[in-house]
Amino acid sequence: MDDGRQVSGWHEIYQELYRDAAEAEFGENFAGWDSSYDGLPIPLEEMRQWRDATVAAVRALRPRRMLEIGVGSGLLMSRLASDCEEYWGTDVSEAVVQALRGQLAAGPLELAGRVRLEAAPADRLHHLPAGHFDTVVINSVIQYFPGVDYLTDVLTQAVLLLAPGGSVFVGDVRDLGLLPRLHRAIAAGRGLPDTELPAAAALLAEREPELALAPEYFTALPELLPEIACVDVRLKSGPFHNELTRHRYDVVLRTAEPTLDAGAARVVDWSGGPVDWEQASDGTPLRLRAVPNRRLHTEAGTDGGIEPDELCARAEQAGYQAAFTLTGADHDCFDLVLWRDPEAVVGGLYLPTEPPSFEDPSRYANVPAALDRAHATAPAAAAAAPASDAGSVAESGPVLPRSPYDEVVRELFAEVLALPRPSVPLDRSFFELGGHSLASARLVGRIRAVLDVSLGMRSVYDAPTVRQLADLVQARARAAAAPTGSRDERELPPFTPLPTPATDATGPVPLRVDARTHRALAGLARDHGVTVRMALHAALVALLARTTGHRSVPVGLAVPAGPPVLLTVEAERDFTDLLARVRTAHLDAYARPLAATAPVVVRLGFDVDLDVDADAREAREARTDEAGLGVELTEEWTEGGAPAGVNGQVYGADPAFAARLVRLLAAAAAEPQRPLDTLGLRLPDEPVALVGATRTVPRTPVAALLGMQALLTPHEPALTVGSTVLTHLELDTRSAALAQRLRAAGAAPGQVVAVRLPVSADLVVAYAAVARSGAVCCPPNGASVAGPRPVAVVTDAPEAPWPDVPVLGPAPGVDAPGTEPTAGQAATGTPGTRSPRATDPLLVTAVDADPVTLDAESLRVLTAWRSATVPGTAGGARALLPEGTVDHGFLDVIDALASGAALHLRPQPEPEAGDTAADTARWLAATGAVELAAPAAVVNHVLGSGVDLPALALVTAHGAGASAPGRTLLEHRWYQGVRLTLVDGATPLWNQTVRVLDAALQPVPPGVPGSLYLAGDGLGAASCDAAAAQLVPDPHGGPGARMVRTGRVGRLGAALDELPDVVLRDPFDAPDSLYLPVTDPLGHRSLWPAGTPLPEGWTAAGPEDVRDAVRDTLAQQASAASADTVGSDR
Repeated sequence: MDDGRQVSGWHEIYQELYRDAAEAEFGENFAGWDSSYDGLPIPLEEMRQWRDATVAAVRALRPRRMLEIGVGSGLLMSRLASDCEEYWGTDVSEAVVQALRGQLAAGPLELAGRVRLEAAPADRLHHLPAGHFDTVVINSVIQYFPGVDYLTDVLTQAVLLLAPGGSVFVGDVRDLGLLPRLHRAIAAGRGLPDTELPAAAALLAEREPELALAPEYFTALPELLPEIACVDVRLKSGPFHNELTRHRYDVVLRTAEPTLDAGAARVVDWSGGPVDWEQASDGTPLRLRAVPNRRLHTEAGTDGGIEPDELCARAEQAGYQAAFTLTGADHDCFDLVLWRDPEAVVGGLYLPTEPPSFEDPSRYANVPAALDRAHATAPAAAAAAPASDAGSVAESGPVLPRSPYDEVVRELFAEVLALPRPSVPLDRSFFELGGHSLASARLVGRIRAVLDVSLGMRSVYDAPTVRQLADLVQARARAAAAPTGSRDERELPPFTPLPTPATDATGPVPLRVDARTHRALAGLARDHGVTVRMALHAALVALLARTTGHRSVPVGLAVPAGPPVLLTVEAERDFTDLLARVRTAHLDAYARPLAATAPVVVRLGFDVDLDVDADAREAREARTDEAGLGVELTEEWTEGGAPAGVNGQVYGADPAFAARLVRLLAAAAAEPQRPLDTLGLRLPDEPVALVGATRTVPRTPVAALLGMQALLTPHEPALTVGSTVLTHLELDTRSAALAQRLRAAGAAPGQVVAVRLPVSADLVVAYAAVARSGAVCCPPNGASVAGPRPVAVVTDAPEAPWPDVPVLGPAPGVDAPGTEPTAGQAATGTPGTRSPRATDPLLVTAVDADPVTLDAESLRVLTAWRSATVPGTAGGARALLPEGTVDHGFLDVIDALASGAALHLRPQPEPEAGDTAADTARWLAATGAVELAAPAAVVNHVLGSGVDLPALALVTAHGAGASAPGRTLLEHRWYQGVRLTLVDGATPLWNQTVRVLDAALQPVPPGVPGSLYLAGDGLGAASCDAAAAQLVPDPHGGPGARMVRTGRVGRLGAALDELPDVVLRDPFDAPDSLYLPVTDPLGHRSLWPAGTPLPEGWTAAGPEDVRDAVRDTLAQQASAASADTVGSDR
């Protein structure tokens, strides 16, 4: 929560609450002290007794130089200032300070001479004299603090202001331990049945706007502030029963050492019988522990308990000093402590159940809800449309606003009570809807700000419904009107249809350009022969070009007597070029007849209005009919004619759009020569990337992972294809045998083995065998004859597409003649080959004619993520529909086998079988699979078939566009030979990062198109040539980091969107651009756009580096033309 916003909210309330404070009697203004139980003012006699008890508690500290933080209406000051030599007071409300100054000026001269008042928030104490005050009072104030950190700051400053031996009195602290009891009592007071009380109390707790604290916060405070030598916690005194005595306590923080330790008192548990007062006659302090508190019994409507004040009075009659405090273990009870010495400074009154610690003070406090959502309650929302009224509403129609005043006041009711506007009836009380005195103060303040009508604080009580208050506001407005007569007021007819807005954005968004930017725009306009209006127009065009991703934005100037003038704006040009284009368009339009006297409304793409200093009503009417986005801007000037800022509002867009327009104006005014697509648009705290969690994943070779499952679960099913079922041991035996034959045929790390088999058990065995051999798999839908030349082909066909390439059958005995391995080859493989490594490439295929190579890193990350995140799927049944996937199911098969899953494959049905999505879904249901892997289109068809799939928890989709409601969704997307995996379309898998950057390689904000880049070890592509060719320095990933250029345009938001129809300037492939060769300490080389700051860890290459880079590039190109291998050991 924003502390400043919360403090400002309370400031607004108290400004309104004390607006009429000067009219009340000094020290007798109890405005705003209303009961939480029923919303009515607390009886005056009870408030006076509360005030007198607090005055007595402060007076016992013998203040001479006193500071009161939060003087309010002067309830304490009126009684204590005459006792003091100096009385300083602060308050957040300027209105109350002004009123108190007036009352002091009209009172005794000596009182006015010793009181100093200042309007300031509670945390602004640094300017006050340190070590000056013997007493600082913060009474009935801290509940309005935004949180425990704010309170700690205030108390720290207050202690520093104390003279030696001084004290801080903190009064009316709301008890955190009793807060649930209070919320239940409030809900019960609204007449709810017992069955609804828990839910209502829970909602009250969620929307509780005031701070509550456990006493342990204060007893732990000396750990932070060693100046505090003694903490005194006491229950409120008073014979009356209300929330002030039941749920609040006082605290005294003393810097003087205690002379009596109540924590060492002899403890006697309360028995319920007569008290033996002689138990403390020897002078030893006595503690009567856990006395039932009658105040709380009466709140719950039950008998029993002891009145704290009565028990204390009996002790004093017996000759003791007495004080009551909360019982540490049970705040429904209190402890009474007795001692003899009337001059004793008592410490340790409150005994916590365990030693408090200030290491985490937030555990001793609640988190106050923001004020704009703190006033509505579930009972209030239900009361807005009670079931008993449903019939009458249906028969007679809804109660509709009679005038604009009804509509506006209802909107303000909804705003203050945090209720939807349609749910606020016109004829129900503000207090029935959940309002209370502080909320009514906000309502009165909003009416003054919006309608320019001043109401008294009692107005909402006197006219509590929307209609009654609207009538009062309307009468006050007419009374204040000019004597020439009232305005023509037209009532809205019943069921008048309102214009349908073009977008679902709610209300205008305010916009403010500061004076500094306004002055810069004026100077820029002067230098380039344009008006500020034209500069504002150009900025809006530039923003739309950036946010829509269109390289050209059509702009029409709607002026009379002529057709619109179309203007094309190139997004990569600078702002001065755009100014010139806009100037030409404006001048052409103004040259038409009648144009000079017409208000100019700019339409962009004929769906956007820009209204600068024109008639707002006319612009809004035009916009309602034709445009979805409207911008109204008004320039302001000083008396001397200098630019003073631009005010405005945006219709049909969110606040971020307005904020980006302001940011773009400032950037363009500061650097008008910068290209438009490099002007910064990102707002503070907006995300700069989609970042997956960082995790360390063991780099175990895939071959080892596959062999491990046969040892762990040898007899568990590993594969089911139709009627064929293989256990992990059987699959391991068959794949190991085929891997041995492949190694004999030349399969090794870096070499390609092609697999040409239909969906079958043989296909899975072949995939596992290739992975175990360390070779690279070319799946059935992989590279063609023109692709990398394999060293072997596993197929059931009699011959392979590659001449002179050994053909191996999926099982022994079916190999082509002459390919059987010798005994030595079967045991050792091809001489000179090495063992598989964790970074060896696994796959070679093609995506959209682009070569793809992938190592095992992304596979290991996926397996580890699944085990940690969706544990039920790690070893469960997994269904695979490989047709149509990029790799024909190779990586899904290896992933399933490596993680111990039971894999189910569905053979391709015969064409005449008439297979449907429902048939596939029924097969999936029969497998009991907890995970499905299939192309995105197949996923949508199967999950949309209507067949119930209760076991399915995880869906892996190949490609974008899949939907899996209620299930975790993994999306595999391919970019430049790199596989990115997104969780639910938005969160990258572990160790993967998605960046969307502008032409200056800076992050663009959510919703704005930019160039798409990928980073992170989890991509599993850093060692592959196809990906390495696209690796460039990553300016946001730390020293020496690299990222993958995808060549695509994307947009961040709730999910990663690709924009295939949008073309942006690629900073690594821009015509006529200059590039610098750069290198990092590991020897990686790349090109970097000249004029863009070098990323950390990279340096511009020297002549020898350029020579080496050219030589290496030529060598790689020559090698790629003739080599039979893929991948590298980099």
